[in-house]
Amino acid sequence: MDIKIETSRLILRPFIKSDATAASYNSKQPTVAHFMSGMVLATEESALGWIRWINNEKFDVSVPCVVLAVELKSNKKCIGLIGVAPKRELDNEIEILFSIADEYQNQGYITEAGKALIDWAFENTPAKYLVAIVKLDNPASIRVIEKIGFVYDGERRIDYDGTMTDFHYYRLEKAEHPRIISVREHPEYLNRAVDYFSSKWGIDRKIYEDSISDGIATEKPLPRWYLMLKGDEIIGSYGLIENDFMVRKDLMPWLCALYIEESERGKMLGSRLLAHGQQEACKYGFQKVYLCTDHVGYYEKYGWRFFGMEASEWGSDTRVYEIESGV
Repeated sequence: MDIKIETSRLILRPFIKSDATAASYNSKQPTVAHFMSGMVLATEESALGWIRWINNEKFDVSVPCVVLAVELKSNKKCIGLIGVAPKRELDNEIEILFSIADEYQNQGYITEAGKALIDWAFENTPAKYLVAIVKLDNPASIRVIEKIGFVYDGERRIDYDGTMTDFHYYRLEKAEHPRIISVREHPEYLNRAVDYFSSKWGIDRKIYEDSISDGIATEKPLPRWYLMLKGDEIIGSYGLIENDFMVRKDLMPWLCALYIEESERGKMLGSRLLAHGQQEACKYGFQKVYLCTDHVGYYEKYGWRFFGMEASEWGSDTRVYEIESGV
């Protein structure tokens, strides 16, 4: 089970024996136990048995049936679980399931984990769509499910603790899930990419045409340009370049031109592009990534640190942020 999915704050990985205490504790928290009563692990011994069960008897990427621990990077604690698995009560449709210990709720951890797991599932398993069911009295999980892209599709009544209970039912189609492509690997998007970046940032089309064309032709790690596609529609973008019109030339690469269409905002897609940029920078051998912006408060949410005010080639100072590559 060589699965390790990283986000800016989390690691999603298989449960191990030493997680048993945390798994039992997390499952017994009042909110978790109320909404996931069927997964309460009363003792550490029962948690160990459950870990063996999900890791050995149930684990199968080809179904998929994968349940992972949610580990918080800052303290290395297992704070919850997340997975995709067949739901017997829904004719074995593949359900996304998650829980987070009560004290770690309302901090965006499951939204962050959910986005990463969905990306992994659609890239590494045969799932063509995922479903989610949420009790009607669970507005927090409803917000999470909607943030990570699921679409409401009516109600389902299923057996819950021996009682037929109504649940909101959601679906997420793989074909509708945004994907990120490199223009270097998809040169057929060259002209569309040039037009898109130029129209969104009001910079001469020739500048983007030269840089994106160079990114396709060069064997050097930079520049690289990326598009986020929903179907075949461009809904977002970013680039990794040597310098973003900054006087200082010793810092690189720069993540630039981050953009999400207004109609697609509020779905954590910007954070996906940022995380993708970190991964790409790491792949090309860079230790850190930089960006310049006038925004305050957005990038900090995803682990970026204020580096300082630096001079731009336009004659003014701008805020610069940095982050380690890789996530």
